[in-house]
Amino acid sequence: DPEEKLKSLGEACKPERAWYTTTANPQNKVNIDLHRMRYRKEASFKAKSEQSGGGGHAEEDGKNRAHHPQEEAGKAGEEAKQKEAESQGPRQAEKHKEEERKRFEELYGRMDWGKTHRHLDDIKASKFFMDWTAQKLIYAVQVGLVDEAYDRFGKKEGSWERYTLMFRNGYNNPGDARKPVTSEFQEYCEEVYCPIMWALLFGEGWPALRPHWSAFKSCTIKVCDSGTTFLGKNVFHMHIDGKIGLLQRRNHAQKHMSRLLFSIVTDALNDQENKSLKRHCTTVYPIWQPPFAFKSNHHFHEYMQTYYRECGLENSGLPRPHYEMPENLIYRAQTGEVLLHHTHGDKQRGPQAIHSEPNPCPDRHLFVFDWNNLLRKDPNNRNKYLPSTEVPEEAIIAHMRPLENASAPAFLARLRVVLKTARDLLPKAAEYPGGREAVAAVVKTLEEAAASALSSSSPSVMSSSPSVFPGGEKKGSC
Repeated sequence: DPEEKLKSLGEACKPERAWYTTTANPQNKVNIDLHRMRYRKEASFKAKSEQSGGGGHAEEDGKNRAHHPQEEAGKAGEEAKQKEAESQGPRQAEKHKEEERKRFEELYGRMDWGKTHRHLDDIKASKFFMDWTAQKLIYAVQVGLVDEAYDRFGKKEGSWERYTLMFRNGYNNPGDARKPVTSEFQEYCEEVYCPIMWALLFGEGWPALRPHWSAFKSCTIKVCDSGTTFLGKNVFHMHIDGKIGLLQRRNHAQKHMSRLLFSIVTDALNDQENKSLKRHCTTVYPIWQPPFAFKSNHHFHEYMQTYYRECGLENSGLPRPHYEMPENLIYRAQTGEVLLHHTHGDKQRGPQAIHSEPNPCPDRHLFVFDWNNLLRKDPNNRNKYLPSTEVPEEAIIAHMRPLENASAPAFLARLRVVLKTARDLLPKAAEYPGGREAVAAVVKTLEEAAASALSSSSPSVMSSSPSVFPGGEKKGSC
């Protein structure tokens, strides 16, 4: 009974045994097996053999019946079960898949979600929508400072056509090793691009917020792309951000994270009336979220497998469980929608937000900021911690609010802050290939935006420079 299962999951709070670490290399057969054993009660031999065979993807359900890794006794037993599964053929797999779909359809037909779950609106993951003008401005700054520079001097051996840029606070290993960029480009982004983007998003509030900042990611890479079996289907890599757990309010040494994210969808910028179309949407959420927080990823996936059909580990990155979800049970966030998640929850704070990357994934710029609570040691007792300084979530959103209304005085004030930051960085930008020209173009764009905001109650940012928008002469997000 799903309701009884939900109750037992909510009551599960005892420490569990140590689970295997997350798969670090999709081509590592041993880690693939460990990951499957960690998350799946049933797993496909096809998934394992294809993924470990060198770049293959797991087909949905693997076209083979599942097995139970926890019940296997040694290598001989595993090989015997594999031969048995392979002999059953695709017909048996299709039959099993349809039986599972029918079972979940019957479950949804009798479910009263409101009695057992919390509505997505209740957990307040969505904070506000950026003004259309602000979205276009962010797009123009990103294209001018990053996209063109990445093609100019950012790529090296192993670089992707699209990029994921990572900037960490206090780390000695900048960047994302799996999507490498040149050291010169990484330095340019840290010295020139980041300060301008921080000024645009947070204005004069950035210095106060910076101590809580852990990482900033700027990304155009798609998780669901053309090589994915699930592309365009209602199959999603549902997950919770970060290292999750139950919030322990009396444990002052506990670290937890809040994640802010939003996307600017390229094609949606010229299609405002149809911004909610599936092809323009971004982060995906189950409309009905659990009534409790999760203590671990294993706890989370046990819940997901109770309510949604788990159908494969395929992903362009790491192998992770995917779930089939009806359209009427999901919400697709829109371009410019500012979202905020947290890694730890309890009854007071609520559950962590279950979500997924979009499928299909549009051409978009994804921006992600991670914020940590600050631990404080007792100066009189090195073994004791004082209550931590919590992530100032309300202040973070408040500093972004000027982007909500481009007709308000706060938006013009923000433009002036960004203008000063960009102008001050012109000498530094000159140290990099095309850097000064790129920042000078951004300054011109900001000046036009400020003049428009000053002279009109409905400013039209960059109306005189359409080439920086989709469809113009300059390159888009990819």
